[in-house]
Amino acid sequence: TIDNVVWVQGQGKSVCAHLREVLGKDVKVTNYAADGFNTHHMLHGAWPSISWSARIAEKDPFPLTQCDTFCPLEQAKKLRGVTHIVLSVGGNDIREILGNMRVKLTPP
Repeated sequence: TIDNVVWVQGQGKSVCAHLREVLGKDVKVTNYAADGFNTHHMLHGAWPSISWSARIAEKDPFPLTQCDTFCPLEQAKKLRGVTHIVLSVGGNDIREILGNMRVKLTPP
């Protein structure tokens, strides 16, 4: 996934780093993916705690609001000259739902 910067540290390049290398300097790759974000976070923003440090190390920090919140959809609205957008939402919602189901089904 595009938010894989945490999971490849020290092992290779992130998806965005590969895209930037392959596409060259004429193409701008903007990464607003945040590891762990669910649909609520996408719509209302949140602190990108899982990948914050890794994104700083990759020199690809999250743009934050004055309240230290990352709002991917609000940031995407500010982009100009965009020809392609990749949006993937819902994976963490499913993970959370399955986790809650497991807790409810596990005997005490």
